[in-house]
Amino acid sequence: MTARGVARGAARGVDAPPPPGPARALAALRAIGRKLPGVAETVTFGHPTFQVAGRTFAVFERCRGRWTVAFKTDGLVQQELIETMPERCFVTPYVGRHGGVSLVVDGRFDRRALARHVEASHRLLAPRRASSARNARRR
Repeated sequence: MTARGVARGAARGVDAPPPPGPARALAALRAIGRKLPGVAETVTFGHPTFQVAGRTFAVFERCRGRWTVAFKTDGLVQQELIETMPERCFVTPYVGRHGGVSLVVDGRFDRRALARHVEASHRLLAPRRASSARNARRR
């Protein structure tokens, strides 16, 4: 894409592509999403967004100057992540009161931990049949 194309994308609300490190995190997020039932990738507010049954369960975005993957948790998991990894996790703006956590992925990141959190977020929001299909495949 040319610089002009990037500028046009920015005007439409589409972020410029991430640098190589975060691009690996986005590729990992996409690979995780492909394995989950009923997932659609879309773009919301310029960010790659992963939804199940029209509900967002993960977003790749730049937040507070860092590249992050935001996902939904329950309140206890959210508190635990933020207390045990304050340098890597923070309450996601706007949706944090609903259990949103942003995991920093602009450097090294644990792909298995990312998969665990994204899969758990998917289970929280997926319709029962999509979630039960996922659990059946695990057996």
